[in-house]
Amino acid sequence: MVEIQCKSPDCPRSQAMCIAKAPPQLRCPKNESWRNCSTKCEPTCEDMTLKCTRDCDRPKCQCDPGFFRNRSGICVAPSQC
Repeated sequence: MVEIQCKSPDCPRSQAMCIAKAPPQLRCPKNESWRNCSTKCEPTCEDMTLKCTRDCDRPKCQCDPGFFRNRSGICVAPSQC
């Protein structure tokens, strides 16, 4: 389910914010959490210092803080990269 909430009464398009609820049957993989406002880029084992804007991407599971996505798409601790 996706709801649109406004930050102001007029709800100009640039200020609308989508709030998505994870489907009840969805469980994020180990070391990942559901993010309503996911980042457009997340740190990987190849680039652990990746800097990203604060712009929201689509709701999805992303690596928990301190974990990095490896080449297999799994979120791992830095020592496992």
